[in-house]
Amino acid sequence: MPKDFKASQIRTSKIIISGSESGKPALLVYSASSATDHAGSFQSDMLTNVGSDVYLFVSGNNGSILSGNRSNVTLFGGDVVVSGTFYAEKLVAEVDTSTASDHHISGA
Repeated sequence: MPKDFKASQIRTSKIIISGSESGKPALLVYSASSATDHAGSFQSDMLTNVGSDVYLFVSGNNGSILSGNRSNVTLFGGDVVVSGTFYAEKLVAEVDTSTASDHHISGA
């Protein structure tokens, strides 16, 4: 069985993901504190609400911002572009007057 790869810093131009276990994401990104060994195992409840069609899973905590805890959030620095449909259980958006495009939210 392969062991976890550990490095304090790595520079690469490509990460190639091959295959996945049936019904589980092909690539998981999670904290070492969620790991249960050094062979890629993780806490059993991590994927409880993750669908069987997910390719990439990035672990994080829900509600951290609302509780004032910013140490457990996932941050994308720079622009984030979604090609396809963006789905969210909850959406909090701040739009200022310098935004030049329209914003439409449909649904209940």
